[in-house]
Amino acid sequence: MKKILGFLVLVACLLQPAWSASATHPIVDKPQVSLKKLNAKQVFKRLYGNRKANITVSKSVDMDRGQLALPHIAVKQEEKGSYGVALFHPVKPYRTTDGEPRYLVMVEIVGLDDENRMVSCHGCSSDVELFVFKRKNGAYILVSSSEKNAGFGGAYGMTAIDSGKMQIRPVGRTTMGFLYETGFTNQGTTEIDLMLVALNEDAPIKVLPVTTEGGYAFSNDGMYEEGSPQIYSYDGKYRLIPDDSNLYPVSISYQGKKPDAEGQIRPYNRTVIYRYQADKGAFAKE
Repeated sequence: MKKILGFLVLVACLLQPAWSASATHPIVDKPQVSLKKLNAKQVFKRLYGNRKANITVSKSVDMDRGQLALPHIAVKQEEKGSYGVALFHPVKPYRTTDGEPRYLVMVEIVGLDDENRMVSCHGCSSDVELFVFKRKNGAYILVSSSEKNAGFGGAYGMTAIDSGKMQIRPVGRTTMGFLYETGFTNQGTTEIDLMLVALNEDAPIKVLPVTTEGGYAFSNDGMYEEGSPQIYSYDGKYRLIPDDSNLYPVSISYQGKKPDAEGQIRPYNRTVIYRYQADKGAFAKE
């Protein structure tokens, strides 16, 4: 009988979903989180209490870019051996594909320098931590959170995500999420990539690059003098293609100029479809 019970327990464990309410969350390492109110005070106390740092963030008009107007606390960045400031962005309500209310919390963590001022170097981006909550029995229950050390991209110490312009929409058959652009400028070239955030509820929230080599937009006009025949650039416009996929394909229409296989700069006006490959966990060009 003990062997049979043991076997049944093993089967039950194997049949559990990869992510459930009883699983620990990648960021907070707690199996269940319930908040009375969904505000900065409650989120910082419950989710960042063990990371709070007893230091004062130095305010600098040139450095903080008004971000310290957001609710914030200083936090330890143990893996980096430094400190940062956690910024609480306004809560974004949305509904699932089944019409259930959800609430997205975005906490941006900007590094601090030796004088406890916000870091703003060109190649620096802030960290982003995302949390999805649902309302149940008068409380806000944590449903999912983003992966630990997820790279969302950005520059000058900030994230590339503009929470004020974020548009949460269906990005898959049963998955809500949003798209945004991020990029970098280096030695006169600027490359922009399109990113997709999947607000999963049966797994951690994921951030995925949609575009691969060449990016979503590109320009090399900083490398040459004005009017040089070697200058080229292109830009894209995207749309999601709804189907039965867990994550929808993304169609990007490019316009501009780009070198061909022989290096000759030609008009670049074409549409490319990027499709999510579940076995590789990434988007790829068709």
